[in-house]
Amino acid sequence: MASRKTKADRLKELDIALENRAFEIQLFWQRSNYFLVLITALGIGAIAVDANLLALLITVFGTIASFLWFRTNLGSRFWQESWEVEVNELAGQLGVRSFERPMRDIREQVRSSLKGSKKQSFLRRWVDRQIVKKPSVSYHMIILSIISTIVWLFAFLFFSIQIFFDALPLINSSIVCLRN
Repeated sequence: MASRKTKADRLKELDIALENRAFEIQLFWQRSNYFLVLITALGIGAIAVDANLLALLITVFGTIASFLWFRTNLGSRFWQESWEVEVNELAGQLGVRSFERPMRDIREQVRSSLKGSKKQSFLRRWVDRQIVKKPSVSYHMIILSIISTIVWLFAFLFFSIQIFFDALPLINSSIVCLRN
C-alpha cells in the first residue's frame, strides 16, 4: 500500500524541482560561456595564423565545436523544460497561483510596470513592446550556436578554396612535367 504524500512532502519536492531548474539554467549559461570562449579563441587563431592549412584545421575544429555547442544547448534546454513541467505540476497540486497564471495576465502586469511618462522616445516604446513579447533567452543562444556553426562552415570553405587556388600553379606545373 502506497503512502500518501503530505503537503510538507510536496513542498519539499517543489523546492527540489525549483533548485534543479535553477541549476539547469546555471549550467546552460556556464556551458554556453565555455563554448563562446573556445569558439572566440579559435576564431582569433584562424585569422591570426599565416598558414592556410593550419587555418583550415582550426576551422574544422571550430565547426565541430560550434555544432557541439548547439547540441549541448539542446540538451540543456531539454532538462530545463523537464524541470519546468515538474515545477508546474507540483505547484498545481499545492495551489501555488504564480505558476498557473495565464500569459495574458502576466503580459499585462509587465506592460503596466513598463509604462512611464507619455513622453517616452520611440526607441523606448519599441523596446518595451519587445519585452512584453517575452523573448526566450535560451532560444536565442541556440540560434546563435546554429549561426556560429554556419559561419565556421563558410570559413572552412573559404580556406579550402584558398588552399586549392594556392596549389593550382603547382598542379599545373606537375601536369606540364608529366606531358613532357
